[in-house]
Amino acid sequence: MKKSLILLLLILPIMLMAFGFQGGKAFNLSKNFPCSSNWRMSEDITYYYDTDVWEPELKFNYLYRTDNSDDLDKVTLMEWDDNAWSSYSTIIEYLYNAANKIEQHLLYLSMDGDMYLFAKALHEYDSQDRLLQTTMNVFDEWEGQWITMFRYDVTYGAGTTFTVDTYNLSDVYAYNHSTFEYDSRGRIVTQNMSVSPDSLNWEPHQKISIQYHPQDTQTGADMIGWIYHVIQTMLLYDHIEYPGMLSVVQTEEWDGAWVLTQKLSYNYDAQLRLGSIHEEFFYDSAMYFEYLTDYSYDNNGQNNLQIGKERSADETEWTLDGKHELFWEIYGTAIDDPALPPAQAAIHAYPTPFTDRLNIKTDFAGSVPLTVSIYNLKGQLLQSFTGNSGREFVWDASAQPSGIYFIRASQGSGSSVKKVLKLK
Repeated sequence: MKKSLILLLLILPIMLMAFGFQGGKAFNLSKNFPCSSNWRMSEDITYYYDTDVWEPELKFNYLYRTDNSDDLDKVTLMEWDDNAWSSYSTIIEYLYNAANKIEQHLLYLSMDGDMYLFAKALHEYDSQDRLLQTTMNVFDEWEGQWITMFRYDVTYGAGTTFTVDTYNLSDVYAYNHSTFEYDSRGRIVTQNMSVSPDSLNWEPHQKISIQYHPQDTQTGADMIGWIYHVIQTMLLYDHIEYPGMLSVVQTEEWDGAWVLTQKLSYNYDAQLRLGSIHEEFFYDSAMYFEYLTDYSYDNNGQNNLQIGKERSADETEWTLDGKHELFWEIYGTAIDDPALPPAQAAIHAYPTPFTDRLNIKTDFAGSVPLTVSIYNLKGQLLQSFTGNSGREFVWDASAQPSGIYFIRASQGSGSSVKKVLKLK
């Protein structure tokens, strides 16, 4: 099988489930990702339970555009191997348009120790900055061209109503059409999905019904904003939850009549924080499997732990299954100190991403000499330059592996840091 097609089988299920807007034995990171108030997620480590021991599995690192921004710049993925974290297996880079909306996702995968651009998602918006279309293209190295594997189109109606159409090249029923029913506040209460192999002959496929917690405050405008949230988290998680404080979500599939296949029940604590999600799966109207995810919070109110457990219908005890450890960092006005002067430094680095040589230029106030230092993710100093502001330095990184590096420019008590990505 072609290498590109093998990789495609790994990434497409994540992407396609993300655009399906439904759950299914998955962790609910989308409820608080990537940011909450003045907190943003910095790291997510996943574990699986094996013979009474939690074994590390994956580590997601979240990097942002600036110290005071909640806009993602890159997400890196590492795998646990031989009692240590491997080098990057995946890097997702975010590119923005002039309206500060995500214009592209670039997906880099590791092959033979180097990072290669494997897939890219392109996003288009209307004059109101509402998402119109997302196209996922995968590079076919054998044919030497980009192939459209997935397309997602949103059509807006009156008020805050909309419909969704998707196309999936790898699916027998390549075309999917979703319509929505709304309550008086504009919240989605039903999603009706139809499928077709050719966009001409359609048949019912799935119906999802949503009930909300009495304290939910979402409106139709929030639903429109949620569509953009789907774009922010695509490629990261295996599903996207509906927005708001949900109470019950039921999924039915068409088999000559609507048949219940899944039910999710959401429970909240006294502070109205999500406490658990109970998922039940049905076959022939009988529940055959269930999954429970419990949520814990740190002293700052951020969700820092999710533990999943499962059991079949004939079992009375729960079996531990998976775990997420979430790490957060404060940003924005919460860390602003009026006693500190504003940043006086700027670092310009090009090209980005770069391959072997990186040009670095600084813009500092004053004539005092400055130091430019380059570090890897382990914090190891790789090279330093000294000179005046405005001078251009050239870093020869040909001996360094692909990955993310940090440039730190220091002048007296002031400093600035910039992240750069090397590819081969």
